[in-house]
Order: sequence, then C-alpha cells, then structure tokens
Amino acid sequence: MCYIKEVKSELSAWCRKNTILVYILSGLGLAGSIYIIVDWFTYNQYVILGAIALLCLIYEWNVILSKSVHSGFLRELPFLKSIILALAWVSITSILPISEDGFQWVHDIHCLLFILIRFLTCFLIVILFDFRDVSSDEKTGVRTIPVILGATVTAYIWYVIVLVIVLLLLFIEVHTYFVTIRFVQLIFLLFFLRTRNAITFEASMLLWDGVLIISPLTGLLFSL
Repeated sequence: MCYIKEVKSELSAWCRKNTILVYILSGLGLAGSIYIIVDWFTYNQYVILGAIALLCLIYEWNVILSKSVHSGFLRELPFLKSIILALAWVSITSILPISEDGFQWVHDIHCLLFILIRFLTCFLIVILFDFRDVSSDEKTGVRTIPVILGATVTAYIWYVIVLVIVLLLLFIEVHTYFVTIRFVQLIFLLFFLRTRNAITFEASMLLWDGVLIISPLTGLLFSL
C-alpha cells in the first residue's frame, strides 16, 4: 500500500509514516525468502508459489500501474479480497510445506481437512481486518463481507465458521497439539472479535497476525 500516492486508509497512512521501517522489514523478508526458495524449494513448491504470486499480481496489477485503489475489476468482486488473502496465507503456511515431495496429499482426506481448517482460521483473521478497514474499503470500492452484509451479519457468519472449524477438529486425525493449538487460536480470535473496536491499528497488526505464530512455535517446542 506504500505505492499509493493518496492516503486512503490507516494502513497506507501507517506505511507512509514508517516508510524506512517498512522497507527494512520488506528487505529482510525478501532476502530470507530468496534464501529459502533457492536452497530448499522443490519443483512442486515453485509451481504453488508461482500460482499464488500470479493470482496476487493479477489482483493488484491495475492498482500498481495506475497508483489508484479504485482500479481493477477483480477488486470489485464481492469477498474476493478476503478469499485471496486467506488462500495466500494457507498456501504459504500449509500447502507449500506438505507439497515438498509431491501432491499425494490431495488423495488424503485428513490432509485436505488440515488445509481447510487452516484456510478457515486464516479467513477468520482476514475478516477481523475487514472489520477494521470498513471505512477505507467503502471509500475505495473494495467489496468485503462487512461492507456488503454489515457488521451484525458478518459477525454471525464469523461464529458459524468457528463452529465449522470445531466440528472439523472432531473428525481430523492429526497430532494432538494441532487440535489443541487450534482451540487456543479460536479462543484468542473470539476475544479479538469481541474487543476489535478497542484495539489500536498497530496492536491489530501485531496481535491478529500474531495468532498464526502460535502453531509454528508450539510445533517447534513439541519437536525438541
């Protein structure tokens, strides 16, 4: 969002205010990503990464060219922003790792459930950010769920997704820590939903995105 000339949202305003920090963190992230991709990725993972990168590029392409958040027909399609963000997150955190040795996982129902649970969890987090960005999304024509359906209906949908995740956790055969951590994440997310209006912009970026860090950290602890 730092490439947008006109400040349209809290995110773009924050980027402009912290430009140096944004570039430093982006540079470190890019360097680390290049190292991992070059040294560790297999052909299958390149295919997945390329597909996600292409999807995100198409979504943002007209915006990058015109410097305007009003450009791009994809941005006007209902709910697409939320779906693309959740899909990108689950692809990087779940599909890429399990595709190292191929795509055999597509025939494993429990792997598919694992990916679905991760996607729905990411989708819940995306909706939290959609709640936060309603004002700017309305101005820029991005048709997120809260913009179209309103806060009350979106909250009900959010709770239904939580219920679906809980039901899926009852059927999936995975390590106990995965199920436990997923319930912990849901508890945090429920708390964040109830307190979303009291959380500052900076805190939302740290806390809501930070929920996803719980899984790898606990996985690392269990592997020791």
